[in-house]
Amino acid sequence: MEPLARVLQCTDATFVSNPPVKGGVMSCLPSAVTPVADSPKRTAAAVRLFQAAALAAALVPLGSVGVEASTINCITSMSGGGCSATGSYVGGGGHQSNIWEFYQDSSYSFLLYTFEVAGSPRTTFDLDVMDHVTTQSALVRDGFMGSYTDLTCVPTFGPGQCGLFDVTVIDPPAGWDDGYRVEIVWWPNSDPWSRPREGLDFVTILQAKDGTGDVFGNELTEIDYSEWPTPGGGDPAIGGRGDGFSRFGVFGRSTGSAVPEPASMVLVGTGLVGAAYRMRRRTR
Repeated sequence: MEPLARVLQCTDATFVSNPPVKGGVMSCLPSAVTPVADSPKRTAAAVRLFQAAALAAALVPLGSVGVEASTINCITSMSGGGCSATGSYVGGGGHQSNIWEFYQDSSYSFLLYTFEVAGSPRTTFDLDVMDHVTTQSALVRDGFMGSYTDLTCVPTFGPGQCGLFDVTVIDPPAGWDDGYRVEIVWWPNSDPWSRPREGLDFVTILQAKDGTGDVFGNELTEIDYSEWPTPGGGDPAIGGRGDGFSRFGVFGRSTGSAVPEPASMVLVGTGLVGAAYRMRRRTR
């Protein structure tokens, strides 16, 4: 199925097209911010491996039967937006998961990031997910950071550009047994902050629930961040548990530079070799 096109009319001529949101301001991006340039083809294999491991370890209760995740292809809002389908959840059907994969354009050759919602639903409903690209300065300027002004959005889309995720419930209500778990995986870029340092930097998922005017008002719980997730490796990933829907984003606070000890330099060298090998596999 061809992705559904979504169009926005911005009220400010200095803004470019981007899908609308409830507040009407966050939906547009300053024209100086442009989509990331074309990059070599990559696959979602490492992403899916990590997600499968995370689901098996953290989401499926002991003794229960897990349901394989469904994957939905999407185009980022910076290239027109739209997903091939919505994510379906069946009440009483046990653990279920949908993964929305957001690509740079309709060629589906470069995967930017993925957004997953998993859990055991009590009711039957669909979820529609769209990404929205913005900047930290726009979030602060428009008052969307709420009480989290000390945190900075992680540039998951491109250098200085942060991808947020808006979730809409179709045929509500959406009820869960013990809430749901969100998992966000992204492809790091040349911006150092696109890969926060595990164990050194503070990283979390902020949420702006329905009725809050898109102002971030809470963090998800049980946050689990991995800078170099395994199996798969290479793509930073973060997960958290919540209830209710609307907008989600990856945010954090850098603790500053860390001076590596001599023994750590050996590990860094080993990591660089591994990264080079993974990059070679991605670009084949």
